[in-house]
Amino acid sequence: AAARLFGYIESGSFHYLVCNYEGGESTVETVAAGDLVGCYPYCLDGDAAPVTIRADKPSTVYVIDGADLDEHYLQSQRRSGWAATTWPTA
Repeated sequence: AAARLFGYIESGSFHYLVCNYEGGESTVETVAAGDLVGCYPYCLDGDAAPVTIRADKPSTVYVIDGADLDEHYLQSQRRSGWAATTWPTA
């Protein structure tokens, strides 16, 4: 599925799941209140997510569309005087 949203968990918790070799799902990470949830950086472009994210109980999450998050970050960089650059590799 395409990743689109990114959020801050106010209450509740989520499991990040992957398909295992037996055809079932395995939890690779769990996040809870006070954490961020989303498939970053895949949500920035709506790319296919390598994991499934599922709430394990009713949860309250403040969400932003990944494209909006990316634009907000770029505008913040411009206002602060930071500039994007490419770091050379060895």
